[in-house]
Amino acid sequence: MPDAASRALDLDRPVGLMLVAVLQYLKDAEDPWDITRRLLGRLAPGSHLLLSHPAADVTAPEAAGSMRIHNERAACHASATRAPRRKWNASARAWRSWNRVWSP
Repeated sequence: MPDAASRALDLDRPVGLMLVAVLQYLKDAEDPWDITRRLLGRLAPGSHLLLSHPAADVTAPEAAGSMRIHNERAACHASATRAPRRKWNASARAWRSWNRVWSP
């Protein structure tokens, strides 16, 4: 039986997958890297990934300040446990083989 995405989208054609402010709420034990790889594996060649994820090792004062504000505001939406704070390389494990438009 097809899943909801397959019923709504033609996954034989390129699509855009948007994981904006999503992965940071998954614990490492939930394996966000594997979840991302599985989602990407369903996409046709030419598809794009838009992903945002705070990085705990960003050192620029503006970025660090922005991350602090985001984390404070996001905490009220997170589950009972705080969202994990991953470093850039840890976050990038799932999409390393894809061409990035930007990275720190």
